[in-house]
Amino acid sequence: MPVVPPAGLDLPKGDKPYDWEEVENRPWASASNRSSTGCVGEDFVKYHDLVPMVFLWSPSRKLLTGTAKFGPLVEGPKLRAHGASIAMVFDEILAYPVWREIDEKYGMGVTAKLSVSYKAALPLKSTAKFECRVVKKEGRKWFVTAEITDMKGETVYATGEALFISVPLPDMGRKHFLCSKL
Repeated sequence: MPVVPPAGLDLPKGDKPYDWEEVENRPWASASNRSSTGCVGEDFVKYHDLVPMVFLWSPSRKLLTGTAKFGPLVEGPKLRAHGASIAMVFDEILAYPVWREIDEKYGMGVTAKLSVSYKAALPLKSTAKFECRVVKKEGRKWFVTAEITDMKGETVYATGEALFISVPLPDMGRKHFLCSKL
């Protein structure tokens, strides 16, 4: 089924809606942070008023894109998003491609290092778009990069890099969590 991107989010040039799927962020979250009805994508990040997010995954491109809306409760400098809220978004988005690509015997990767470079002030109550991908893998190490921009991609608000380490938690693998149809 073709995905309907959020308003203002253009898919990469040449891509069709059926090349993408809307996915849950944090599908590995514990039961207390998930819906009681099961694997339906309702967790404290995607559906929280602070920074609601939409994740779109391209299996062929191994690319994550989507939106994050920075609500009024994440204010830092006057009328701007707090840097910690931006860092939180990076920690969420950088983890997803690793989780999708990791070997099932490991199940997931954990954040070993997260680096955020702030480029421009992100206006409060605005929706930003992001793109994220794994750029390199060395053994159990995963190197991931991402960028958060305005919806047109003209203003880069921040860039992020992370190092994730595969950990042997097979019960946290995709086969246990990829069960919802958002």
